[in-house]
Amino acid sequence: MTQPARPTVLHIITGLGTGGAERMLAQIVSRGDRFVHEVIVLADRGPVGAQLAAEGHRVTAIGAATRLNGILAIPRVWREVRRRAPDAVQSWLVHANLVSAVVTPRRVKLLWSVRHSLDGFHRENRLTRFAVALGAKLARRPQSIIYNSGVAADHHEAIGYPRDRRMVIPNGFALVADDVVAESRTSTRAALGVGDRDVLVGMVGRVHPIKNHEGFLEACTMLAGNFPAMRIVLIGKGTEPEGALAQKYSHRLDGKVLWLGERSDVLALTSALDIACNTSYGEAFSNVVGEAMSYGVPCVVTDVGESAALLGESGWVVPSPDPKDIELSLQQALSMSPGGRRQLGALARQRIAKHFSIEAIVRQYEDHYASLFVQSAKSNILNWL
Repeated sequence: MTQPARPTVLHIITGLGTGGAERMLAQIVSRGDRFVHEVIVLADRGPVGAQLAAEGHRVTAIGAATRLNGILAIPRVWREVRRRAPDAVQSWLVHANLVSAVVTPRRVKLLWSVRHSLDGFHRENRLTRFAVALGAKLARRPQSIIYNSGVAADHHEAIGYPRDRRMVIPNGFALVADDVVAESRTSTRAALGVGDRDVLVGMVGRVHPIKNHEGFLEACTMLAGNFPAMRIVLIGKGTEPEGALAQKYSHRLDGKVLWLGERSDVLALTSALDIACNTSYGEAFSNVVGEAMSYGVPCVVTDVGESAALLGESGWVVPSPDPKDIELSLQQALSMSPGGRRQLGALARQRIAKHFSIEAIVRQYEDHYASLFVQSAKSNILNWL
């Protein structure tokens, strides 16, 4: 007997670089088995899009160079959506949410994905602030708004996003075998030129005021004299050695920093760390913290979004993004013995396995997609009666 065709979920996202939303989307597309998952990316494919295409998934790049160009590309996206004729559309991040509200036919289920809190929102650029405010005006258009944290949901509902559209699904993380983690750590540290006695402190994220790279580096500058074994690695767009951040801090940290820029091997680099830091002014549910925990790396995080709840007792929570507060927590992490840090890392890894496995999170997404179709069928029956 012929099996019925699986429904199609079409994902629309601004870009497919190596950010947290992009990697979460990739996990759903790669691991989901109850729906056909396809992708439209408003910019170019990027490393994550190339990976998905290599796996055989349908990825269409519109090629808009900026977010504003992405808005201007709406007519092309509109035609592409109608050509694909999906059963549901899920958009990711605020600018793509606005586009999806315009291009998705009314008969097609629409879901938005909101993945940031509004802590430190004044540090965002004007276009992003305008897009979030406009999103509040359009937020009854989707049947569901998927937040990755309750904090993000609370913040957006306070400015007008409807509470009855709320669905909270946290980020999920893949756990690889212990021996694979150990092998990755050894080979990556060797490739970076990091010795066994070096304590490698890392931060993953694009350079943006809300990410607070300067606060992190100021704290490292205060600690460098007392911890000669400390090495620092920065990964993400804007952390290139020729960038403004490197020009400002390289001489002050006297060769201690590895400026790597945007990389596609973020997880391998994460495995090489002794301490992972996220010192943002605002987060919803940090992917980079969860990924570090999944690799057994203890973390130092600012108390924003769901970071403290994610970390539990497996790391250090900084009360504010002030460099002096970051310094105090990072000092505690650096002062701990290697064995003590390994114990905390093991606790972090257990926490991810228990509460945030990628298999369980992908299942939550697909269960939610299915529930929307069930609700629609019930509504159609009631209308017919």
